Amino acid sequence: MKKFFSALALALATALPATATPYRAVDNGLMVEVPNVGYSRVETLNFCLNEGGAEKYQDLITDSDFVMFERCMAEMT
Repeated sequence: MKKFFSALALALATALPATATPYRAVDNGLMVEVPNVGYSRVETLNFCLNEGGAEKYQDLITDSDFVMFERCMAEMT
């Protein structure tokens, strides 16, 4: 019985990678450099700005605005 399970495990290990389709992410997003964060997608930047009620990066004024924005950016990446 032990030999059967060993043979089954070996057969599955060799068969599964051949049938698996590799996942390839398509990167079509526009990138922008964000101060204190680095490069990020425009969609991510807009999402995090909207979470804080700002329309553009220059609208972030208080320390809590920046903390919220940077936390959102870190969670999204």
